[in-house]
Amino acid sequence: MSRADVIRNPFLQQYLLELLLPVVGYYLLDWSIVIISLYYLIDFLATLVMFVRRFFAVNKNAKQSVLSITIIAVIGLLALIYFGVVSISFYFLMSIGKQEFNGLMHEVSEAFFGELWILIPLVFVASVFKDRLTFFVPRRFLLYNPNRFLWGELILNSAFFFLLVVFIYGTLRYSVSTGLLIPLFLIGKIGFDLTLRIKIRSWSLNH
Repeated sequence: MSRADVIRNPFLQQYLLELLLPVVGYYLLDWSIVIISLYYLIDFLATLVMFVRRFFAVNKNAKQSVLSITIIAVIGLLALIYFGVVSISFYFLMSIGKQEFNGLMHEVSEAFFGELWILIPLVFVASVFKDRLTFFVPRRFLLYNPNRFLWGELILNSAFFFLLVVFIYGTLRYSVSTGLLIPLFLIGKIGFDLTLRIKIRSWSLNH
């Protein structure tokens, strides 16, 4: 694959966007930590929605599909993890901002009407576009084992939630400055994606 093909890869383009947008927003557009955190929560939600879409394609084309009760249980657990991530993130934002829940909600509403109303559809459209070009058009749904694909996502998100709790505890415990939060989070995200995420994706393939 040539360098030009690598650059045009929609997966790489979206990944770079996920990394660079918060940095540009914070250092150049004067975004607050609240806006950046909400951006990541929206991106995380889009990732989960796209996973469900991909999973049903994998399950539909598998020789042995996953039982409906198992699908409902795992997707329910993924939803609980997402709400857990939202809860711990809001706790973190209230802690570093030294404000009550109502104050945070006021800032969230201002962020929504200021920037997020346009970011939300952009994130979901970009996710659909990436999935179409990297998963559905090349028919990659034929490559995965539906059981491992489903349980692998649960393992991945459980690990992410645990590491997020550790990250938040560490930054609050040692009073990490706001300017270091984004670089530290991005370093952790890249490390997570290049290690555990790749291993889980490989394990989920048909062998």
